[in-house]
Amino acid sequence: MIAELHNEGIPLDNITVSITPTKSIWVRDYGPFFIENEGVLGIVDFNYLKIKVFRLLDNIYPSLYGLKNNIEFDFKANFALCIQGGNYMVDRQGTALVSADTLVKDNPRKTLAEMRGILQQYLGVDEVLFLASQKDDGTGHIDMYSKLVADDHVLVGQWDVEDINYQILENNTQVLLDKGYTVTRIPMLRDPDEENDTIWSYTNSLIINGTHKNIVLVPLYGVDEDVTAISIYEQVMPGYEIVGIDCRPVIDLLGAIHCTTLLRPDIESYQMIPAPNIIGCKSG
Repeated sequence: MIAELHNEGIPLDNITVSITPTKSIWVRDYGPFFIENEGVLGIVDFNYLKIKVFRLLDNIYPSLYGLKNNIEFDFKANFALCIQGGNYMVDRQGTALVSADTLVKDNPRKTLAEMRGILQQYLGVDEVLFLASQKDDGTGHIDMYSKLVADDHVLVGQWDVEDINYQILENNTQVLLDKGYTVTRIPMLRDPDEENDTIWSYTNSLIINGTHKNIVLVPLYGVDEDVTAISIYEQVMPGYEIVGIDCRPVIDLLGAIHCTTLLRPDIESYQMIPAPNIIGCKSG
């Protein structure tokens, strides 16, 4: 990997490689929930999956990250709630957006009110807005059909009217509008060459507020709608460089850019920077 960076002429001055064995590539889901606690960066380590024995390394990764990087972490949250990072978005006004169906499935003995209280307690959010999951995207996670592009602005996928998920996303859109969010729609697609109709999501993107430039990495799939998706991001995120990445090699595994990346907050500048050891995550 370092050789490839050298070959591309990418300076390594600000890159730290730290290898920690894990079982999967979905670092967004099992990685740390970063919080700011009185001006200090902290980590909340929720339970990644209900059946932890098969994903033990993934499940304890946030605490390992905290140990390696001298960041205070809270492992007790592992026993409080099962939630994946791809099913959680938060604006800077204290509102978290979560797909309720997946949360209920992973925590059958807890009510939504109880789970809202846990998220408020551990993550410090003021409000939790529950949306509905799509029926067949493989995860039910919120990042498969929506994206916060500003504190008051959400991209929401839009299906053709005959799709099984059409009304679900229309209802979610209305919930967001009723809460005062601006909503912009972006196409939702299915792989035309697959029998299982894998969903192609343009909202599974990554926003990087860098020290030198601001970038959005957007999934592409080699179809005409790619141009539409890029254009929508350019419209709603002026001042950002929009970079498309072909995600056909990974989307069949039911995730794209957002699912396979994670950002660490820079508390001092209130920016978001790539977590230095995420680039070195090893899938075991």
